[in-house]
Amino acid sequence: MFALPRSATVSNTIPELRALFRFLFVATVAYGGAMLWLSPHLPMGDLPQVSGQIALLKDLINGSSPWHDMVRVNFFTPYLVPYFVGIVLAFFFSIVTALKIELAIGYFLFVYACVRLRKVLGGDERLDWLFIPSYFGYAFKWGFVTFLVATPLGVFLILLAKIYADNPTLRNGIVLCLSGVFLFFAHGLVFIFAFFVGCSFLFSHFIKRGYPGRHWAALSIPYFCLAFVFVLFIVVSKLTEQQYVSYGDVSSFSWSIYSTRPAQFVSYMLGSGIDIVFLPISFCLLTYPFLLGSRLKLEMNDRVLPFLMLLILWVTWPSRGMSLYFLCERFSIFSLAFYAMIFSCNKEQGQTQELPRAENVRYVAATTLAVLSCWAFFAVQSVRLVRFAEESADFDRIAAAAEPKRLALSLVFDPGSAAAYNRVAYKHFPAWYQAEKEGFLEPNFAGFLPQVVRYRREMFNEAPPADLVAETFRWKENNGDRYYYIFVRREGGLPPDVSADAKCRIMKIAESGSWSLYRGCGDE
Repeated sequence: MFALPRSATVSNTIPELRALFRFLFVATVAYGGAMLWLSPHLPMGDLPQVSGQIALLKDLINGSSPWHDMVRVNFFTPYLVPYFVGIVLAFFFSIVTALKIELAIGYFLFVYACVRLRKVLGGDERLDWLFIPSYFGYAFKWGFVTFLVATPLGVFLILLAKIYADNPTLRNGIVLCLSGVFLFFAHGLVFIFAFFVGCSFLFSHFIKRGYPGRHWAALSIPYFCLAFVFVLFIVVSKLTEQQYVSYGDVSSFSWSIYSTRPAQFVSYMLGSGIDIVFLPISFCLLTYPFLLGSRLKLEMNDRVLPFLMLLILWVTWPSRGMSLYFLCERFSIFSLAFYAMIFSCNKEQGQTQELPRAENVRYVAATTLAVLSCWAFFAVQSVRLVRFAEESADFDRIAAAAEPKRLALSLVFDPGSAAAYNRVAYKHFPAWYQAEKEGFLEPNFAGFLPQVVRYRREMFNEAPPADLVAETFRWKENNGDRYYYIFVRREGGLPPDVSADAKCRIMKIAESGSWSLYRGCGDE
């Protein structure tokens, strides 16, 4: 594809190849968004529960929810923006389509925001290829939908923070402050990270320009305002939801084994620790700037700060806390993007057609490697999605046998998908019954503080914990007789000892593959 015509020199062919590479870049980004439609349901761990939240919210707003006596709308949530976008789309499309559109928009905005930030930081535009694949890495596999949608907003806030640090005018400060508040109500964790990256920009400029102390306080007002918003949210949440909130409780935080974090930093860029197939692709993308001859100057500058703050986050943040999981691991979505931004391009390098033949050949060969690496990544993901579509059809068959608007229990003993190579693909998969057939599934994300639809207070003692897993379910302790349906994923169906204490006979009414649907004791 990239062979040069015999009559052409490398020098006069490079401009055409540069244009071709930019076209391929746009086409590759476009395919990433289109790839989401290869499977009816995506193999994303938390996605079904998020879809169920949107379905509940839609019915509650319409006044048609059969579950209004169990749940309530919680507008005071740092996930408000992604859910608002999702509910707007859900009024025009199915829940499945609405979430795919939202994820695609988030992906396109992420790449665009990274390109904009790279321009402001003075990075090497030839490294934009590194912005493409990481959106479909660790956070995508786990289905952290609100986080994924908020990440481009975080990059935009970092961009505004850089602009404010360079030119701290009143207008830029107001825009920064308002954008920060908007980001906070998109995702609190992304807000915290972008906040500290912005602070690092401002602090760096304080040191370089030698501002007196009184100017430090004045120029930091936007950040003081944003910090006030965060503290206010914590205080109000503590006062109104004190029996469910563990903010400040040190015992609620846990750190993963530190010796594994360096390896995880690399393996989580494009997947997880079990995705060995992606390690060669990660290696190619990490070496791309050096193969290209991009300039890496080891000094403290604004291009380095986002990546440096990411490394600090990776070392200091816990893995679990405040009823949230994988707090630091999910930020691997920024690894390749911020890594690319620490490199710059000399003016002469940017005009590759004026360089010697060897340098031009180096540019073509290195960029071709980056293109093929991104294509290889998408090829693997595409094959997995197509296979997952076939594998997950078993659930669709048993769900078709279930009546709508029933209370259901999810007992997924085997959450992994061999087709998608994802150990949590089916973890919450029965929640599609809630999203598509107006049912209500437990365990339910309505038990988590940040969600837009939450249990009413009186329901917290009756419903099982939101993080309950099938192996720890106890029939009497978890009120097993309440459920009309029981969705089970396990070869051989429901273990007999699980329902030994049931007040009725639990009947299997549908089975397909490793999925089974049982009629429970509810509504008798």
